[in-house]
Amino acid sequence: GGAAVTSDGGGDGNGEAEDGVVGGGGGADDASALGSPDKHEMASIDTSHPPPDHAIDLTAHQDDGFQVFEAAFVGHRLRHTHGITALNLSRNFLYPLHLEILAQSLTGHPTLQILDLSFNRLSGVWLDQWGIEHGDPDTCGIEALSKVLGERVTKRKNGGTSLHTLNLMNSYVKDDEHQLANAIGRNKCLTSLNGMVMDSEVMEINFSFRTGGLQPYESSFIGARLAR
Repeated sequence: GGAAVTSDGGGDGNGEAEDGVVGGGGGADDASALGSPDKHEMASIDTSHPPPDHAIDLTAHQDDGFQVFEAAFVGHRLRHTHGITALNLSRNFLYPLHLEILAQSLTGHPTLQILDLSFNRLSGVWLDQWGIEHGDPDTCGIEALSKVLGERVTKRKNGGTSLHTLNLMNSYVKDDEHQLANAIGRNKCLTSLNGMVMDSEVMEINFSFRTGGLQPYESSFIGARLAR
């Protein structure tokens, strides 16, 4: 089934909040549906008969974070499983290389509409409880995601992405070159970003408790939608 996005919780660059994620629960069942590896074997998904309107929730699936090969596995299965409509990878300590691998699997995906990457470390940095930044900035993941979001979706589905809901809240996104902001400004599919819903039927922008303020890419999303 579908999933809802809420907009409570802090913005990028602040301590982790408990809200602002897509879906919730069901991690073990959804992991097996996607074919997540365990100690003994790597189960596969039947891509010839994908389940209709299927959402995969891997929230906090790995206590110690995703390994690179696990992100590659998820990306590979995503490319070959066209029945998935929503994917939640919130709270998995995803870093730039994880994001770069996953972003490459989004290009031309015909059914994925909702992606939650909130509460990760997508630019390689994070803030502690005192607001001190740690880690080494790396933009490879944001650059890969920007490339996919900025590409035009064609009838042949060989470019761009059909995502209409994206959640990057509290993932410490760094976009100093405004690549993500420009890509989101060009994207014609997104109608919900970080809990801000702007489509033809509803205009709901909730800035409650966004103590970090708006990020440039969020402002780009709002401006582009208001201009249409």
